[in-house]
Amino acid sequence: MRLAVIGAICVALIVAIVALAGGPRQSVTALRDARALANLPQVELGPMLSADEGTPDLVVFQDGADGWFELDMAALPEGLRIGFYGTRLIDAFTGNAHVPLYCTGTTQRPGKIIWVVQDAQIVADYAFCSPRRMDLGPLRPFAVSVELVREDLTRDEVEDLELALADDPHRAPVVLPQDISDLTHRRIVTLPHLWVAPQSRGRLYDVEQALQDAIETHLGEAEVSFTRRPQSNPNLVLTPEDGGPQVNGMAIQVGARSGVVPGIWAEPMVIRVACRPEACARLDSLDFTPLIAPARDIEALHAAMAEIVLRAADDPGPTPGLYPTIEALEDDRLEISDPQPVTYQTRYIVRQGGD
Repeated sequence: MRLAVIGAICVALIVAIVALAGGPRQSVTALRDARALANLPQVELGPMLSADEGTPDLVVFQDGADGWFELDMAALPEGLRIGFYGTRLIDAFTGNAHVPLYCTGTTQRPGKIIWVVQDAQIVADYAFCSPRRMDLGPLRPFAVSVELVREDLTRDEVEDLELALADDPHRAPVVLPQDISDLTHRRIVTLPHLWVAPQSRGRLYDVEQALQDAIETHLGEAEVSFTRRPQSNPNLVLTPEDGGPQVNGMAIQVGARSGVVPGIWAEPMVIRVACRPEACARLDSLDFTPLIAPARDIEALHAAMAEIVLRAADDPGPTPGLYPTIEALEDDRLEISDPQPVTYQTRYIVRQGGD
């Protein structure tokens, strides 16, 4: 009876220890992490933390799920080494000693990052999304926990932040914008679909140039840039169902199938216009129709549709909605967003004892 009681107590203790450690899965993950970190090549930390002007203003690092830390450079022992994964394929292709790779999305575990900061700019960064690729454990005895704050701020807000940080020992800048424009607002012009024939592709440049000249003249002062519509994939190379030569042209959705319109090259454009409020307001009175007409030849589009090459009937292709339909191509509506303040990304740390 006594042995049974002792055995039950031991089992309960083991269960409690496993539970405190986060359960079997977390324990196995921690063990695999430790083994991977122990097998990393060792590199000297000092050269990694050098800045153009000698000792950097600040070094901060993210140690996975443990969060952010500020490194005490004066306390670092000479010759300190850390585990650091060797050259990867991306490093070899770029010819760089290290290309930082940051985690994206919310499903992955936090990665590991080292930022070397000089004059409120990151002058060197080392990052792995996998927490097993860099061992920051040797730095922890020489670092204190901090909070990293990210904010998108307007011009006035950035100036206020700079003044506040200069007088606050509990905070320090990591990234502040270097060039702040006098053009304080931005509007986005989403154009109707544009297209050109390959043999007259130069016309697209002419259309862009005409748009830029007209906007700058009409507004008085503006910065104009062109990008493609988000999530657009306007052109494809497709092998016909009968195995004939590949065709190249504008992608289009026809019912549940997709295909290519040969002889037509699509450019779904978005224009970003930075301007002052009074100039931004004048954008509403600009007539875009004659400016984009050379890249919206409806008759040429209809004629080219006679030569459309569809994917095989049993090939569903991409998700419906990724490519435009003929109705979407014919739609000549243009959208201009309301003016929005131009913002700049800032980052700073809050030390313990700060607000």
